[in-house]
Amino acid sequence: MVNSTSALGIPHIPRNRERAPLAQEETSVQPTYDELALENAHLRSQLKQAEADAGPIRLDPGAGKLVIKDLTTPDYSVDRLKVKTEGLGDQLELDAFMADGKPALPPLEKYKDMAIEVEDLKARIPEATINRTATSAGAEALAKNGIQDLDIRIGEGGRLTVSGKVDKLIDIPFELTGKLSVGDGGALRFELEKSHIFGVVPVPKLVMGLAASMTGSKLEKVGVRQQDNTFEFDVNSLLPPNIRMGLTNIDSRQGELILEGGSKPTKEVPQPASNPTVITEMGPWGVYHRRGE
Repeated sequence: MVNSTSALGIPHIPRNRERAPLAQEETSVQPTYDELALENAHLRSQLKQAEADAGPIRLDPGAGKLVIKDLTTPDYSVDRLKVKTEGLGDQLELDAFMADGKPALPPLEKYKDMAIEVEDLKARIPEATINRTATSAGAEALAKNGIQDLDIRIGEGGRLTVSGKVDKLIDIPFELTGKLSVGDGGALRFELEKSHIFGVVPVPKLVMGLAASMTGSKLEKVGVRQQDNTFEFDVNSLLPPNIRMGLTNIDSRQGELILEGGSKPTKEVPQPASNPTVITEMGPWGVYHRRGE
């Protein structure tokens, strides 16, 4: 086909009946599954790093909660701990718990008069810490009761062995073996399985005396309940009065005691239908109590 020219000599260009688009239409590109999986993995990595940078201690002043996870010290390890106190938000100051850009425990002196509730706990305590604490906290009481060379060994499944000497004009060696568990109302229960001691020293009296001495408490404040060879100790009587916690589980592995607790113990303390008469008598093992008829 030959192009014609107009009267003015301008070539005539035939028109295209189909008008070409001015711009290419935009199309959306959907990410592939592999790309989404890669982005998800990247976000998870960033979150994990952020949690690691935050450290094991987290504070929520608004909710009045302190949360510790995977904290290890030379004396103990805390797998998890959740504590609630209403005064945390009012008393907490940023510079009191920040060290090198990472949270640290706030000064506990501020909270000694505040009600503190342990909502959840799992801690591991090595026997070296238990021995050091027992002999230091109860040093005066141990000496007063004539207890020497105290040594505590932690076995498997909550079992432990306590050995030492009692000064009764002569040094009398003793060894007590038993099992720890959780008793009624979250109490600490010790079931005496074996005892090696000269008969002049009553075993139940020795057990209760050891408990009081090792905690640095007076015997009447330990809250001991005895039935045959089973002894139960009120855990809260051994804690500061502003702290409440119930034991939920006690276990151990060689050389390490494992404690779990929370605000609600696994067992409730049974309540008697009526208030029984309690008779106090003097027996061969010292003072004991029994219910009247």
